[in-house]
Amino acid sequence: MTAPGLIEGFRWAVLGRGALEVSILSLTIIVSLLALFIGAFFFRRAERGFADII
Repeated sequence: MTAPGLIEGFRWAVLGRGALEVSILSLTIIVSLLALFIGAFFFRRAERGFADII
């Protein structure tokens, strides 16, 4: 679902053209931040055993 936002953002940043819509950009940012927080949460839970396994 965030692929259109990434593609349009890339076109806008690199090529200087493309439709950088606020709705697509905000959806991409929200999904990215959600993935960041979920990943950080699971990393913190798994971090305790990293040193023992490695």
